[in-house]
Amino acid sequence: GSASKVVAWAADPLLAVWRSRHRVLTPSEVSVRELTAFDSRVVDLSRRCEAKGRLIVRRSDELLNWRFVQNPRCRYRLLGAFRGDRLEGYVVTRFNRSRPNPRQEAEIVDWLAAPETNREPSALPCLFQAGVDGLIRDGAGIVSCAAANAGIDETMRSSGFRFRPGE
Repeated sequence: GSASKVVAWAADPLLAVWRSRHRVLTPSEVSVRELTAFDSRVVDLSRRCEAKGRLIVRRSDELLNWRFVQNPRCRYRLLGAFRGDRLEGYVVTRFNRSRPNPRQEAEIVDWLAAPETNREPSALPCLFQAGVDGLIRDGAGIVSCAAANAGIDETMRSSGFRFRPGE
C-alpha cells in the first residue's frame, strides 16, 4: 500500500545512482541494436555456444521468430549484439501491459551469447544492460530474468539483478 510507495519513492533515486555508477560498458568492437526478427545467423551463434558437458536448446530463426516475433499474445523486444556482421548474442525482453500489472513487472525471457574467449569478451553483459535499460525506459518497476545458469552470476549482478535466498 502506501508504505511501499514511500519506500519506492526513496529507493528509486538511490537505485538510479547505483545503476549509473555501475554501468556495463559495451566493448568498442560490439554494437547492440534492436532486431525486428531473427535470421540464420542465430543458428551459427547457437552452435558456437554448444560445448562438451553443456546442455542447451539449439536455436533457429524459425523457432525464435515463431516464439517471439509472430506471437500474437505479447510483444517482445529483441536485442542483438554484433561484431561486424557476426551475431555474438541476443536478449529477448517482455513488458506485458495487456494484462493487469500493477507493479509494472517486466522480464528478460531468453538470451544466448557466444562464450568469452582469450581474444574477445562475451557480449552478454552489455546485452543484459541494454535489455534492462530499455525496460526501465518503458516504465518497468521490477525486472526479473526467467532463467539463469552457473556462468551468468556476475553478468546478472553487474546489471543490477539480485538472487533471492535459495536461488
